[in-house]
Amino acid sequence: MRTIVIADIHGQFQTFKKLMKKINFNEEQDRLILLGDYIDRGEESLEVLEYVHFLKQHGAVVLGGNHENMFLNWLDYPNETRRAVHYFQNGGGTTIRSLLGDIEMDAVPQKLIEEKYTKLLEMIRGMDNYYETDEAIYVHAGVDPDKKDFRTTSEEDFRWIREKFWTGGNTTGKHIFFGHTPTGILRRQYGEDMQDFSPFTLSCGTRTAIDGGAAFGEQLNAVILENGDMSWEAVKVKE
Repeated sequence: MRTIVIADIHGQFQTFKKLMKKINFNEEQDRLILLGDYIDRGEESLEVLEYVHFLKQHGAVVLGGNHENMFLNWLDYPNETRRAVHYFQNGGGTTIRSLLGDIEMDAVPQKLIEEKYTKLLEMIRGMDNYYETDEAIYVHAGVDPDKKDFRTTSEEDFRWIREKFWTGGNTTGKHIFFGHTPTGILRRQYGEDMQDFSPFTLSCGTRTAIDGGAAFGEQLNAVILENGDMSWEAVKVKE
């Protein structure tokens, strides 16, 4: 059985579908693990969420990311300007337009979304922070390297952590697969080619970044684990 790991789709539904076709995904034979950030920046967040909901119903592991957190903060605190500004600065407007289209100026978008997308919101609110197997840990952003037990990492760190996770030790005894930070940016941190957005295994050999920068028009990656080997496929957003 193959394990297929995809991160940071960010509303790029057509790219997501092309990637699933390219890897010949078979729900009866493959285990699919999605690492969060399904929404924002891309124009087709609704289509991505509906497809992710379908995949979850058919056995996919669906984890949450920081963009799902920002969306829920905007949704649950409609009167807090700070949360709204933060969300829209990070591409939230594309998600609202995808969910509601053009709405009346006096409408309350949060209320409309709550009424219209009950099942999708239930899925988003129920997303786990990590998934663990005997060999690996799958997470959106990373784990707190200072925790003796990585499972006690805060939700904020599971979904937002960056440098502290990259530079800290990995005492879990397992390989960690994560998204959140485009691999080109990570490569720059290590003095490598920042134009390369393919999956990137850090120098420790036990942490692999998957985010291909689809949110910024780069590519969507799928890491494929099978019989102890790791390979990958990708689709360019602009193809």
